Amino acid sequence: MSMSLIFPYLEFIRYYLRSGNAHDLHSPYVYDLYTRAIRPHRSKGLFRLNHSSERENEGEVYHHEVRQIMWGEVLQKRLLASEESIEVIDLGGGSKHTPGVAREIKKIARWSGRRPGAGRLLYRLTSYIQPDWILELGTSLGIGTLYLHQASPNTPLITIEGSSSVAEVAKKNLKEFKRIDVINSSFDRFFEERWSAPEGSGLIMVDGDHQYQSVKRYFDYLTKEVNADTVILFDDIHWSDGMQRAWREICMDEKARVTIDLYTFGIVFFKKELSRQHFILWNKDCF
Repeated sequence: MSMSLIFPYLEFIRYYLRSGNAHDLHSPYVYDLYTRAIRPHRSKGLFRLNHSSERENEGEVYHHEVRQIMWGEVLQKRLLASEESIEVIDLGGGSKHTPGVAREIKKIARWSGRRPGAGRLLYRLTSYIQPDWILELGTSLGIGTLYLHQASPNTPLITIEGSSSVAEVAKKNLKEFKRIDVINSSFDRFFEERWSAPEGSGLIMVDGDHQYQSVKRYFDYLTKEVNADTVILFDDIHWSDGMQRAWREICMDEKARVTIDLYTFGIVFFKKELSRQHFILWNKDCF
C-alpha cells in the first residue's frame, strides 16, 4: 500500500489519541453542539435519525428517536449496483482509489460518495445548524448532497461539480428535488462569475478539491463574502499532508473563532461572541 493510502490511517491514530469528548468541553456552545449533533444518540443500539424536537425546561431538545430512511444511503446503494462507466476530467486533487479518466459509477459511489456514518453526521450537523442557505463545493454523484438536503429540505441548496459527465449523472439523481441546483463549473469560475453570498446564515461544505493551495484559496474567498453566522465544513482534513497543512492554517486564521476537528470533517465558526478555541473531538462516525 502506498504512503498516500496509509497517511489517513496514521493520522487517525494520532487523532484518536488526542481527541476528547463532552467531559473536556467548557464552551457552552460547543458542548451543546457536541451532545446534540456530533455525538450520535442511540437507543437499543440503533441510530435515531429523525429531526423532531420538543421543548423541555424551556430548552430545545433534538431527538433522533425514529429510524429514518436516509436518501443518500438509498442512492448510494442503487449506484453501487450500476454497471455504467463514464469519462471523468478531475479538476481537484484526483482520486487515490479511482485513478484514470474512465471510471465505473459504482467505484465512484464507493470511494467518492459519502460514507453512511459520515453522511449521518452531516445530516445531524445540518439539522442542528438549520441554515438559511447551503452551498456544496463538490457534488460528485449527489450522495452527500442528499444528506444536506434531507436535514433541511426547505433550504435552497447550490452544489457545484467540476466534471461535466459527473454533473450530468448528479442532475439525473437529484432531478426530483426542486430545491437543489446542480451547477457544472470549476469552483474558481463559479466564485468569479456566478456567486455572491446570500443573506442570512449559511452552511458551506467544501469537498472535491483537496489540494493545499486550492483549499486555502477557497477559504480566503469565502471569508470575504460570508457573515459571522455562516459555518464552513471541510471534508477529509486528514486526507493528505497538504490538506492537513491547509486545515492547520485555517485554524490559526484570525477570522476563525472556533474550529473543531472531527477527523471526518473540520468545522469553522465565525461568531464573534465565541472565544477563539480549537477542539479535537471524538467522532464515532470517522469511517
